[in-house]
Amino acid sequence: MLVYLKLIRFLKPYIPLFVLAVIAMLVLAATTAVYSYLVGPLLKFIFTGTDAGNNTLFDFIRIFIPEPEENPEKMIYFLPLFILVVGLLKGISYGVQFYLMGYIGQKVIYDLRKILFEKLISQDINFFWENNSGDLTSRITSDCDKVEQSVTYALSSAIRDTIQIIVLIGLCFYLDYKLTLISFIALIISGIPLGLFGLKLKETTIEVHNRLGEIASVSSDFINGIQTVHLFRIKDYIQRIFGSKLDTFFKTMKRSLFIRSVQSPFMELIGVIGICLTILYARERIVSGELKPENFISLFAAILMLYNPVKNVSRMNNFFTSGIAGAKRIFEIVDNNPEISENENGIPIKDLERGIEMRDISLSLGGREILKEIDIAVDKGKKIGIAGESGAGKSTLILLMTRLIRPSEGEILIDGHNIESIRLSDIRNLFSVVSQEVMLFNDTIYNNILIGNTEATEDEITEAAKKANLYDFIKSLPKGFDTEIGERGIKLSGGERQRLAIARAFLKDAPVIILDEATSALDSKNEAFIQDILESLMSRKTAVIISHRLSFLRGCDIIYFIKENRIAEKGTFDELLGRKGPFYSLYTAQINNGESV
Repeated sequence: MLVYLKLIRFLKPYIPLFVLAVIAMLVLAATTAVYSYLVGPLLKFIFTGTDAGNNTLFDFIRIFIPEPEENPEKMIYFLPLFILVVGLLKGISYGVQFYLMGYIGQKVIYDLRKILFEKLISQDINFFWENNSGDLTSRITSDCDKVEQSVTYALSSAIRDTIQIIVLIGLCFYLDYKLTLISFIALIISGIPLGLFGLKLKETTIEVHNRLGEIASVSSDFINGIQTVHLFRIKDYIQRIFGSKLDTFFKTMKRSLFIRSVQSPFMELIGVIGICLTILYARERIVSGELKPENFISLFAAILMLYNPVKNVSRMNNFFTSGIAGAKRIFEIVDNNPEISENENGIPIKDLERGIEMRDISLSLGGREILKEIDIAVDKGKKIGIAGESGAGKSTLILLMTRLIRPSEGEILIDGHNIESIRLSDIRNLFSVVSQEVMLFNDTIYNNILIGNTEATEDEITEAAKKANLYDFIKSLPKGFDTEIGERGIKLSGGERQRLAIARAFLKDAPVIILDEATSALDSKNEAFIQDILESLMSRKTAVIISHRLSFLRGCDIIYFIKENRIAEKGTFDELLGRKGPFYSLYTAQINNGESV
């Protein structure tokens, strides 16, 4: 019920259109009733030339033709014209309600997808650590599609067909209430098993959605890691994993199909039993003179016209169930508020005035201690190095400093203000990050550089490319800046991807530059080339450099060496070598391994 209420709020802006659609549905139901109401008297008039004993037809026609009994020739021409007008009105009303409900459905899904995506990209980093990207993508696509079907088709069909059912049942009672009661006994009885079918189908449909999310998750993982798949020759292995997920989904779908396959013939059988009972009972009453044949024909026509609406309504339960299952997964995201969000009333900071300080910072994630009692000072205009072995928690410091995650203990200060009290957008504007894993989007080179400053001019983007020593390469491409680089920049080399990321940083021109293993994925030749560009990027900036290649930290004003999640020692490059502690040991190991130092 709560999911229904959440969906209804998306319908509120479109209530006027919804009312118009319902009016069109009422017209559709009325014209359908007119067809069934007149079919008996019309047949009698066609075959006998006379009206029913109670003047049902002539009383109606008299509105248009005075004294119809005396003008049978006019009736012959009028009746087809009348039927044509009713049919035209019925067709127009159906088209109007179909378009309006379809439009409302599309707008609801448009709004829902927009809000869902906005909520997704607003979530904290740890949210994405806990949720697979494939499953999240499935919620935007597959789950929203299910809701769309529920709103666009199921809701419109349910309202339209329910109105027709009510109107036609009312007509049946008007024609003969005894015959109507007998006819609908089976229909009333069918409501109990129909409800049981619906409950079982709802459970199965939710499970189907979850299994689809797992398939999307596994697919996304292995597609993104296709290089690893080929290098380690694990094609057969991942096919078994994917096949296992497909098997589970297939078994769930078989249960869903079985429930639906039993539901349809069951409803069909009940409908046929109702018709048979109606015919037998009507025969007895016609023979006894209690029921006029033309009334039975009209009533029987109404019952036949009821068959499709009733069948549609019973079938719409499947769409509603699927839509609610999808909506439930969507609102899990929409209703999830991130722990770290924009603070509109926070302290504004436009530039780094004094520096950044991390005081007694500790961090635990998933029950595992990542950092313990960290104290780091980043003074304005200084170059700070952070070193340590892999897994020591170096990159996690960047997440804390840029307020992507929150420390378990301690505080982070920027210019003396607690980071929690500063506007989030201002914090993010302080930093430009160039990392080992360059995140490039499946778009043009121009748009990937533009991310650094979405309000930049073309000249500014060109200048940033030149500073990153990327301009000549771009101009050598047939499409220049408009060249598509593929997913994650797969069409570019490692050095080209790195320079593109540096161009972004030049374009952003933030006060603090963070280099997170920025050259670790490059060969020695490219590394030296990129290092020269990075030195230009860091000129007259505050810089935080994370690198496992200790030689890259030689020019830092102070270096923090992290070991076993704590700061083991700090000092200048020469001071740390002179102490012959952990820093010296790692440096010596790199020399012995032949690394460039």
